[in-house]
Parts: sequence; structure tokens; C-alpha cells
Amino acid sequence: MCTLTWGYSANGYHLHFNRDESRLRAKGSPPSLQSQNGVSFLAPTDPQAQGTWILCNQHGLSVCLLNNYVDITPVDGIRSRGLLVRDLSCAQTIDEAISRIRAEDISHYSPFDAFLFDREAACEISWNGQKLVINPMTRQSFKSSSGVDTEKVIEGRRQQFQTTPKDIPSLREYHRSHLPSKSSYSVCMHREDARTQSYTEIVVANDIATMLYTDGPPCSASLANEFTLSLVTS
Repeated sequence: MCTLTWGYSANGYHLHFNRDESRLRAKGSPPSLQSQNGVSFLAPTDPQAQGTWILCNQHGLSVCLLNNYVDITPVDGIRSRGLLVRDLSCAQTIDEAISRIRAEDISHYSPFDAFLFDREAACEISWNGQKLVINPMTRQSFKSSSGVDTEKVIEGRRQQFQTTPKDIPSLREYHRSHLPSKSSYSVCMHREDARTQSYTEIVVANDIATMLYTDGPPCSASLANEFTLSLVTS
């Protein structure tokens, strides 16, 4: 249950991410400046598993993850998928992040779709519980997931995305929207048992990465938390 959109410009890229979670799950902690192996990155934190669902590091590499609810889940030894995202926080390039995933035993993760972005390219890494697939992505697109009525939910969100302008303000509104109604089908998702818990926006432009965050559904929470990170430039 999440929705990701992105686009590229002449000097960088922008990501928009709705995190949908159970109302019983602890709220994520707002983004903070963190580091791993000497690499600084911005990321919110899942207090339950101490992983994250989205980050951007000082090299301009962003990583985010959607759960895959339709494929095989390992029976034993499940490790939080958010910890895999954090493991990639020190990678300098998409190729390095891919190498790290290939070198790891991912059989202990439930199925996922991970997305890697830098200033030049975007890549999707899909794990269905048996097979790892890596594919490049277009410079402007949409991904979503849902644990309820999956195909219909995703198709409705896709159709709405196709008619949405791809500039940053329009995509913010897309992630706040309640079409066709305030429900499990809307991008800003509301169900009795789950809802959109936060919205994260990343803008990488020139030598600065900016992360904006709403602590709550974007339809009602203020986009008041802004964090910046200076990027390493070659």
C-alpha cells in the first residue's frame, strides 16, 4: 500500500511518495540527517524495525521501496525490507547499489519492488520471493501497490496519473487526491484499518537534495518539515 511518482528535469529529479500503513502500526519518525560508512543521507525511520522506506544520500542517490503483496513470502527468517533500503544508503551509484543487492542473501525478505534514482537514470529491482529482476525505468512515471483489490486500485491510480501534469505542484496534488472517493482506491488512501500515514518529497537539483515530509495524510497534514543535504559533486 504505497504510491510513488517521479520526474526528471535539466538539473536533477523529483520523487513523491505516499506511505500507506495499518492504523495499528507505529507512526514513522520524521526525516533526520543520518550516516552509514561515512556517507550522509536523509531518511525517515520506521520505529518498529528501524529501517526506512525512502532515503536520499549525499551522492544524489535515492532509494525507495514498495511492498509486493501478491507474490511468495518466505516462511522463515524474514528480515524487514526497510533494513535493505538502509543498507543501500552508502552506495554512490545505482550500479553500486545493484551490486550490493546481488551480493546479499535476499531470500530472507518478503517480496518487494525497490526503486533507485540518481541524476542520470532510474532503475527498478523486483523480488517475488524466488527471482530477482532488474530493469531500467523511464524518466517520468508512476508505481503503486495495494493489499486490497490490487489490480483495480492500481489501474485507477494509473489512469489518474496519466491525466496529471508532471510538474512538482501537480504531483503534490495528485498525492493529496481522493479520486474517485476518499477510500482504498484513492491515492491518498483511507480505510478503516489503514491509511496514508505520510508523504515524502525529494528534489535533487544541482548540488542540493531537499526532502519535504508530512507527518500524516497529505490531504490534511502540513508540508512543513523540510530538510536539505549538500551533495558531493564531481
